[in-house]
Amino acid sequence: MHLEQIPKNKVSYEKTRDIVNARFNIAFVYRRCDTCSICRELAVKIGIIQQTLQNVTSASDSQINVQLPSKLRMLNFEKEVHLKQAETFYSDIM
Repeated sequence: MHLEQIPKNKVSYEKTRDIVNARFNIAFVYRRCDTCSICRELAVKIGIIQQTLQNVTSASDSQINVQLPSKLRMLNFEKEVHLKQAETFYSDIM
């Protein structure tokens, strides 16, 4: 927009950022996307285990019935830790 109005003046990104920060109190921050790759990976793994647990009904799958719930708890804990770390990171840069 600025370049369209005044094409002769060349202003660097850094200078524009400094002016906007100083005069308008608007900060330039890293854009958050909806989810990160770790969050997506954990969500997929948790979903697969939950689906598997719903489909397991026979007594022959007793080993799966023991292993999968503990794996599910571990993944949920890992997700919670990751989300806390992300929250801390974003609160520090704001």
